[in-house]
Amino acid sequence: MRKLIIGFISFLVITIVVVSFFRYREDLKYIKIGEKLIEKIELYQSLHKKLPSDLKDLKETESMGYGPYYQKIDESQYEITFCFGFDEYLIYNSQKKCWYKK
Repeated sequence: MRKLIIGFISFLVITIVVVSFFRYREDLKYIKIGEKLIEKIELYQSLHKKLPSDLKDLKETESMGYGPYYQKIDESQYEITFCFGFDEYLIYNSQKKCWYKK
């Protein structure tokens, strides 16, 4: 009985580690996509002295899947969002200059 419990706990720990690794790897993939978009936005801002109003200004198409979605908050701040399901978001805020999950 003790070996069964130890085996089950080991299985759970391994499963949690593997799932966490794949989620981390997937987040990095989307962050790399977002970083390319950030470079385009920063270049646009330096050339035009203003933020793009939408992705069409950058000659990018709006995604119908996970994203990236661009939102201009004000004249100096924007957010890039990836949406996973109904309640999980990966967001970059230009004022904070960091990615976070919501």
